[in-house]
Amino acid sequence: MNNTATAGQKTNWILVIAGLLQAVAFFLAWVKWDSIAVTGSDMPSGKLFKISEENFMLPNPMPQLDFAFILLWLIPVLGILVAILALVKKSNAWLAGFAGLLALTLVTVYYLFSDKLIDLGVKRELQAGYFVAAIAAFLIIVTGVRNIAGKIIALLIGPLFAWASFTIITNKVENEGFGEEKADYTIAADNLIKEFMASDSAANAKYREKIIEVSGAVSNIEIPNDSTVNIKFIDSVSGSYAIFPLLNEEAKAAKNVKQGENVSLKGSCSGGVFSAILGTEFITFKRCSLVTKK
Repeated sequence: MNNTATAGQKTNWILVIAGLLQAVAFFLAWVKWDSIAVTGSDMPSGKLFKISEENFMLPNPMPQLDFAFILLWLIPVLGILVAILALVKKSNAWLAGFAGLLALTLVTVYYLFSDKLIDLGVKRELQAGYFVAAIAAFLIIVTGVRNIAGKIIALLIGPLFAWASFTIITNKVENEGFGEEKADYTIAADNLIKEFMASDSAANAKYREKIIEVSGAVSNIEIPNDSTVNIKFIDSVSGSYAIFPLLNEEAKAAKNVKQGENVSLKGSCSGGVFSAILGTEFITFKRCSLVTKK
């Protein structure tokens, strides 16, 4: 009897600590993109995609789910409720399971979205808040959900749903090529970079969200994964560059491109951003295709 009571007390205190940690971690930094810290609360507040678009020209790949992000504010609320119920020695397996599931879903989305930024050359560093949130969610589920099947479902369903949704939506966006659609502008790579360096506000107003065909000698080729090839045109003096991520079928053809070769690429210009840290301008494109290889 005493052993059972002691085990129950330990379980309650684990839930109290884990619930409070989940609530606090939500407002801590989860990841750094270059030098910019992003908190767990930045997604439901709408700040996360604003940061990624304004600083790295990567917009929200799933605006269809904007309405659902409001639910993420339940993460700290449910964490506190789990802690309160544990303090008064009233457990609720459904509440614990949902609290942990929701937090693990957000943890997965942050990881997947940050991977897209890595493909664009952005440095990603996971922060303490990210790991605290993941561990707290895990503890809430394994401690608060009583049966094994329920624990497994709560641990897996959120991350799997996030991964499946993210993959389907990003693949749809990435595969929306332009085919034979005429480019709004055709320009040499060095001239494009110089135009952005002269005034990125004016260049963004002119080129952003326009289809541009850019030609020049390839400065650098990056292959971050099997389905992505990044082709860069770089200004040798300033280090400023234009980067074209080619994905899936387009990446297969791009793997044959060599550094120094003259190519023409077409894509939708996401815009240019000046990095005060690096002292360079970088111009990003999306839905890119290799037009010609000369």
